[in-house]
Amino acid sequence: MDASGSQGEVRTVDDTVDRGATLTIRLIRSFEFRNWKPVVVRNIDLDTLTLKELTEIVAKSVKNSSLPPPFKNFAYDCFKIEYQAFGLKTNDPLINTEDDDKLILQDNLSLALQGITIIFSIMDTSQVLATVSSIVVAIIFIFLFVALLWYIVWKLYLSHFTFIRELLGRGSDNNIAEPPAPRPSQPRRRISRHRETS
Repeated sequence: MDASGSQGEVRTVDDTVDRGATLTIRLIRSFEFRNWKPVVVRNIDLDTLTLKELTEIVAKSVKNSSLPPPFKNFAYDCFKIEYQAFGLKTNDPLINTEDDDKLILQDNLSLALQGITIIFSIMDTSQVLATVSSIVVAIIFIFLFVALLWYIVWKLYLSHFTFIRELLGRGSDNNIAEPPAPRPSQPRRRISRHRETS
């Protein structure tokens, strides 16, 4: 029984129903500021469509969409698979940063042969290189900061350790030093301000 209440009705797929794949494409405008917008492209034949044809379809979809002008006028030149079916997802919320040689799409193969399934990203490759170099600089900065912090902690530890040794009175010869003798107190002299009159 279906929702309309009739029994025994067999439902078939109508020929007007879209049989192609639906792809979600991330338009990555900036890696530094993590600016990206999704674009959904429908009726894609993964077996015959090449990357060049997909680029034209995506460009037409972006021009006709309600995206802001910075996304419409940006030069996207690289497609990369975000994740594949039954594969591991990346920890980076913006783009998969691993396996560039396997996940960046090639021009001469169909999309099905390259493993297109669900979501992939389109971006500018010069920004990828800039992002990678900024990550390397950040890692070097963090390493230097940790090294400086370690040096400061080590110096404080050494100075604290020598302070404790001096506090306990143990020098290099391990003799217990006697406390310094107190200074002898001298009585204060009073100066009289009154003059004797005769």
